[in-house]
Amino acid sequence: MAVTPVRLNALTIINGAFDLIQVKTPGEAVDAADSADALRRLNQMISGWATLPLTFPFIDREVFAVTANQGTYTIGPGGNFDTIRPTSLTGAGLLLNWASTNPVEIPRPIITDDAYQAIQIKDLTSSQWTQVYFNADYSGGLATVFLWPVPNTTVNKCVLYRGDQIQGFANLTTEYDYPPGYADALEYNLAARLLTPYSIKDPQVRADVKEGALTYLRMIKTDNFKASDLALDAAFTNDRRGGFNILTGTGS
Repeated sequence: MAVTPVRLNALTIINGAFDLIQVKTPGEAVDAADSADALRRLNQMISGWATLPLTFPFIDREVFAVTANQGTYTIGPGGNFDTIRPTSLTGAGLLLNWASTNPVEIPRPIITDDAYQAIQIKDLTSSQWTQVYFNADYSGGLATVFLWPVPNTTVNKCVLYRGDQIQGFANLTTEYDYPPGYADALEYNLAARLLTPYSIKDPQVRADVKEGALTYLRMIKTDNFKASDLALDAAFTNDRRGGFNILTGTGS
């Protein structure tokens, strides 16, 4: 049987969370002030999840045009790369001759802060950049992507891969699609956040809610786990790219 996404609104999650901490009976409405407070806490929780590994339900691939002789691009709503602001990148590529019938995507490494700082000629230009540096700054709500060498043509495009975090709720009633398992994770983890502000003292209620919060968050993290290729230091192979062929026992 196929598993389909779940449509949720914030009020459904909030009502469920209040039921779990037993400050109301099932079916009883939450008043407007408590609903607004719970919505704020729910969105704060979802925002915090963006910093946790394995809370991303899937990886999104996006392609962006580049500007000749421009190596620095803001990324986020309204930025040079106009999209959701990522907290990190999981991969990058150069889409070679993107206007051709069969454009080729060449993987490009995402380098560390130290590696970018070590580049001595940061304004060096080339038709094909070889490295991508991501700086998760938050000026104006935007992060920054650096391409090096600086592209001197628009014939190629930049490909970025990012974990696509679930988004917060704009209001109490708008419905959103969520992957399987997220309804319980959101409801129980919001309930756990409400235990202290609503002075829940019952030890069994507190224990049940906390256990459920951990269990369901662990479940979605397990579901989001993805296998990855094993990295190998280039110093151990004859291949400058660090590849290794398990069939031949040599650099690939």
